[in-house]
Amino acid sequence: MCKRRKNRGQSLVEYLVLIAVVVLGAIAGLSYFKNQVSDGYNSAGDSIKTEITGTIFN
Repeated sequence: MCKRRKNRGQSLVEYLVLIAVVVLGAIAGLSYFKNQVSDGYNSAGDSIKTEITGTIFN
């Protein structure tokens, strides 16, 4: 029974380490690509604003 609890605790720690690595990777990726993503959203927003403004005033 003691071995079973030890294995359960060990697998829990392994899952927590895996989740931490994935979260850190996601944060690093977003930090690295933040300017490209921001520029893309700004460009899309500007295009939508131009289309809406052009449609209303034409």
